[in-house]
Amino acid sequence: MIFSRLGTALSTLRDRNLLSLVPQPMRVHVAPALRAGIATIVPILVSEIRGQPEIAAIGVAGFLGCLVDPGGSWRRRFLTMGGFAVLAALVCWLGYFASLSPYAAIPVAFLGAFVLSYAMVFGAATTSLGLMLTIELMIFLGTPMPGPGEVMLASLCALIGGLWAMLVTLVVWNTPPDTPARGATAIVWQKLADLTDDLAGRYGAGANAADWESLPSDRWAPVRAAIEDARTALAAVRRTRSGPTERSLVLLVLLSDAEECFKLACALSGTLEQLGAAEPGAPRSAVLDGLAALTEDMRAIAEALERMRTNGSVAALGAERREEALRRLRQATAAIGRGSGVAVADGSPHAVQAALLFRELGQSLEDAGGARPAGRGTNDLAEAIWRQNAQFHFGEIGETLRTNFTVRAVAFRHSVRVAVGATAAYVLSSLMLLNHGYWLSITTVLILQPHIASTWRRMLDRIAGTVAGSVVAAVLLATISTPMDIALLVFPFLAVAVLLRGLGYAFYVFAMTVGFLLIADLFIPSGMAPWTLALVRVENSFLGAALALIVAFAIWPNWEERGLPRAIANSLRAASTFLSAALASRTVDAERHVDLATLQRECGLANNNSEAKLQRLVSEPRLKPSPAIAPAMAMVIALRRLTGLAIELDNLPEAAFAGEERQAVIADARRWIEQSLGTIAGALEGDSAYRPPEPLPAHVKDAALSDAEGAGRKPEDLLLTIFERIERQIAAIGDNAADFLAVTESATRGSLRAAAD
Repeated sequence: MIFSRLGTALSTLRDRNLLSLVPQPMRVHVAPALRAGIATIVPILVSEIRGQPEIAAIGVAGFLGCLVDPGGSWRRRFLTMGGFAVLAALVCWLGYFASLSPYAAIPVAFLGAFVLSYAMVFGAATTSLGLMLTIELMIFLGTPMPGPGEVMLASLCALIGGLWAMLVTLVVWNTPPDTPARGATAIVWQKLADLTDDLAGRYGAGANAADWESLPSDRWAPVRAAIEDARTALAAVRRTRSGPTERSLVLLVLLSDAEECFKLACALSGTLEQLGAAEPGAPRSAVLDGLAALTEDMRAIAEALERMRTNGSVAALGAERREEALRRLRQATAAIGRGSGVAVADGSPHAVQAALLFRELGQSLEDAGGARPAGRGTNDLAEAIWRQNAQFHFGEIGETLRTNFTVRAVAFRHSVRVAVGATAAYVLSSLMLLNHGYWLSITTVLILQPHIASTWRRMLDRIAGTVAGSVVAAVLLATISTPMDIALLVFPFLAVAVLLRGLGYAFYVFAMTVGFLLIADLFIPSGMAPWTLALVRVENSFLGAALALIVAFAIWPNWEERGLPRAIANSLRAASTFLSAALASRTVDAERHVDLATLQRECGLANNNSEAKLQRLVSEPRLKPSPAIAPAMAMVIALRRLTGLAIELDNLPEAAFAGEERQAVIADARRWIEQSLGTIAGALEGDSAYRPPEPLPAHVKDAALSDAEGAGRKPEDLLLTIFERIERQIAAIGDNAADFLAVTESATRGSLRAAAD
């Protein structure tokens, strides 16, 4: 009974995203883990051999220096890691002078933590850099030095440790600048393969409408997130004087082809849903063969990217495997809907549309197979991605600082919380005369996150990892008595810690706790027995976790119910723009080309933001789940479906839009979509009263069906079907928006306009 209840409790925590004890899918980065382990263990071994404990500090600084390595271009890594080495040495002196008097230590702790946390406004690299320096500041505030001589030695060790980390990572074991970009692009293709594989599973099992509804959140969202990560990674690749490098252009082409495949796969999702539901006699086996071939070729591209080390294309890697997959895809395409070249009136419109999409997917994959920059317009593509993800320039420092220096900015609020938490931790540890009191401060700083749901989950993960790691470290210290053996154990645990960062925070904390408790026992004399040292670590961690929660709940708690309505409203407006543009681009009087790819991206990002807020709402520490979760989840699902319908509209044949009457219908449909979604968005933002959306005008349906009656099944059937599906999704959004507003009105009406988001 006890184990059953424990299992139920863990399952509940996992399902609500409160505990990451269940390993998550990850890419294993062995090289950074080994580099961090080497940067740590070499000084520690030298320290042990020479009997000079102070040298071990070089290993600790080297480990932290490896953690701030942002990857990407050599220049970017040099500036970040070099900045850490210099600033770490300066922080030693700052901590020393501040620790001489509590009247100086308290403001230094507050201002130092605030400034270093505020560095997050400049991106991920400075966020990591600021966090590591904050940790060092709290260590030196909590460990007063006897005099300037000891401070000089500590600052010198910090500087040498940072430079040692640079030597290991940038010289001895350097990686090509495009390694992160290659890995990120490979993930995009792997996620695409997961999408097509999932399509095969749902279509083959005859999934119903409810089963298809979860596809966008399950598969589309991860692909869009992976594409954005790849864009960021590519933007970080150093540009040569004459432009992007050869290898970066190869990756840009592959990412461009992946985005095209993603668009087509989204359109194929809706087509297969309709094909399976309305046409049971469709060529199911041919469709499944085509999806299997797509999955195989996409996985082959991902694996080829992982192995690609030169400027060549992925065609040279796994060529036979890819050629076989493309051959199977061509055969399947020919078998679907009696082949893509059959007269439309003679076959199923959904089957013919599926055949066309399979054919376009095959063409995109063949382009990806010969991904070379020459003659493919990749310089324009490169410039577009670099403009969208422009590197930071020094001239933007002042503007960025001013823009975020407001209580409505997430970065400002988070920095204040970290500053208050760090200062309170320092005062508490000083008043209680805690042994290793800086562990309390470090725990508080590391647990605090910009969102309360993330803070809550980080707290649970850190406590779980710390307790388990402390037990293991105590057992090892109690059974191994030779200092050299203990020192050698530091390497595997810290290397594994870096390796497990993507697996789950609890696993990362577990390995880190073991490694640093071993270091503390070796080089920080305290006279404590192993189990006592482990207990001190656990006690400080529990105190730090409790303090972090108090700060998170007391200072601007970012409850997602307040920001979620505005996020969903932004998604509604993005969907309205995308749908309207997809229809406008098919009218005869369209004056200019509409960049639907950009609109699709913006729509996907808005939906991802809404879904992220919803997931944080689910994870928030509440006595009972928020009643807003169910209607919000239904709206997010419907919004994903609207995005897919816009993509399907863009991929319909021209015949579906032919005729004056149908052109007029398209204009009316656009107005109805914009009015319906705009009204709901305004109600969610509190700008207007809620009104249920009107049904799709009857003359729109009549006109879409007019040429199809008595003439067999034609492309117009596809247009009518999409209009009807849009109507159903908008009606679902309207109904759930009414429920959402009913349960959140009391909590949000007074604060919507002041929400941080």
